[in-house]
Amino acid sequence: MLAGCAFKRTVIFIIALGHAKGNSAEAEQLYRRALAIKSTLLGPDHPDVAVTLNNLAILSKSQADYRKADHAYRRALAILKKTFGPSHPKVATCKANYGRLLEHMKTHGMRPEPRT
Repeated sequence: MLAGCAFKRTVIFIIALGHAKGNSAEAEQLYRRALAIKSTLLGPDHPDVAVTLNNLAILSKSQADYRKADHAYRRALAILKKTFGPSHPKVATCKANYGRLLEHMKTHGMRPEPRT
C-alpha cells in the first residue's frame, strides 16, 4: 500500500511538471522530489531513477547550471550502463545528451568537474 501511494505521488509530481512549464525553479523542485521518491521506492540504481536524472540534467542545462547538469548526466549514465550495458539505446540517448552539454561547455570555455 505504501509503495502504491508513493507511486501515485510520483505520478502527480510528473503531471505537475507539465503545469510548471515556464517555471524552471518549480520544475526543478518537482524533479528532485520525484527523484527522491523513485530512489526510495525503487533503489538509487534503478533505471527509472536514471531517466529522472537525465531529465533533471536537461532542465539544469536549460537553466545554464552546467555543473548540476554534468553531475546528473554522469549519475544517469553510470546507472544505465550498469543496468543495460554500454550499447543499449537508453545509454546512447543519455550519452548524446551529455555530449551536447560537454560541447556547449567547451564552446563557452568551461570544463566538466574532474571525475572522482
